[in-house]
Amino acid sequence: MNALDHEEYKKWALIRQRGKLRYALKWILNFFLFMTLIHGFVSLLNGKEFGMEEMLIVLAVSLLTGGAGSLLSWMICEKRYQLSHDRNPPL
Repeated sequence: MNALDHEEYKKWALIRQRGKLRYALKWILNFFLFMTLIHGFVSLLNGKEFGMEEMLIVLAVSLLTGGAGSLLSWMICEKRYQLSHDRNPPL
């Protein structure tokens, strides 16, 4: 597991200041948009329409994958941030 270089350190310090909730919401929104685009493209090819159930499924999967992805990413980056804290001066 590598320590962050100076540029990555500054970037992650800025993300940490904004907070974990905002970081998780960004991940969830990205997964939701991605899954909506994929589902919409498949629906266009099959000639089907979106229903409320399909949208709820897409939202639920986005919440689960986005939440899990953001937690994993946060833990990995936080560990790398702590390892590199000695090498980089505080901002």
